[in-house]
Amino acid sequence: MDLDRYISDLLLEHNCVIVPHFGGFVGNSIPAKIDRLKNKFQPPSKEISFNQNLIKGDGLLVNQVALGLNISYQKAEIIILDKVDLLKKKLNLEKSIQLKNIGRLFYDKSGKVHFEPSSDLNYSLESYGLSSFHVAPIVKELKVEKEAVEAIKVAEIEPPKEAKVIPINVPEKEKTETWKRVAIAAAILPFMLYVGWLAFSTELFKGSNFAYADLNPFVEKICPTYNVRIVVPSYKVEKLETMFDKQTKGNIISFSVFDKSDDLYDADKLIRAYLTESAVTKVENTSVAKPLIKKGLYKFHIIAGCFGVYRNANRLAAKLRKRGYNSAIIDKNKGLYRVAFQSYTTETEAKLALKEIKLSQNKKAWLLEK
Repeated sequence: MDLDRYISDLLLEHNCVIVPHFGGFVGNSIPAKIDRLKNKFQPPSKEISFNQNLIKGDGLLVNQVALGLNISYQKAEIIILDKVDLLKKKLNLEKSIQLKNIGRLFYDKSGKVHFEPSSDLNYSLESYGLSSFHVAPIVKELKVEKEAVEAIKVAEIEPPKEAKVIPINVPEKEKTETWKRVAIAAAILPFMLYVGWLAFSTELFKGSNFAYADLNPFVEKICPTYNVRIVVPSYKVEKLETMFDKQTKGNIISFSVFDKSDDLYDADKLIRAYLTESAVTKVENTSVAKPLIKKGLYKFHIIAGCFGVYRNANRLAAKLRKRGYNSAIIDKNKGLYRVAFQSYTTETEAKLALKEIKLSQNKKAWLLEK
């Protein structure tokens, strides 16, 4: 059995594949990059690393081998353990082993295990069909015109002539026009700064919270929003909420968020509420209860997957319930939580449902009798 083939297939869809009692292969996404020294462009990829501390299997690899070889989960687990023993012996004997399309494991001089990933396969599905490529640098050639070459040759032969000094006299009219432009720019610049200040410091262009006093940059700006000056303690808010549960006379209730012993309490400033029959409504519990699988009643279960982590199993069950199945985690067997599409009381009914689920949902689903 080629264990590296199953690991490679799983790394295309998962970021972590654990080989029980051996270690885990972890995929880390790397964005596209440019090697400017080699003029090489590389697409996004998934770099594989090895963690020898991840030795507790999560059932992912065992389930993949069982489906690939069409054997039971227990037999697949035994085959993987035998393969792991052979890999360990080969690594100890040859000090290096090569896993196809994954990388090379080897010992260094100090006896530590290192991993060198393979570059033969890009495990990022987002980069399917993309490959790295080299480009030649663009070199600009300077083209010298024929006339320029002749002028250079003439300059080399003939001695340079004495340069003539030509006085520059600026007409008075041009001086006047220049000062006019400077004056216009000096007049427009403060106006542009004022418009920019209005845009960033007032509510003129933002909404209806604008006041004419905001046009004056030399007065204090009025805050357009209300700032809370008194924070009501949470226990008093809870007390206020419970007051609405008490029976009141008529449809009027007066209350204060402060106790009578507080300095802020004012009997003339009570909050008055007018209640109607529709003012208070009962909120029904709309939460969906998880389905319960009664032991002894349902003996046949269509298994969707096995997980070593409860959260992953619960996530799959919730997803299947959204599709309309009465999905649940039926048990925990050998450290794995088994998730069922649905459970049935008769074998005939279960086999018919299994056939339909394999065609429409998951061809790897299997039937468990318990």
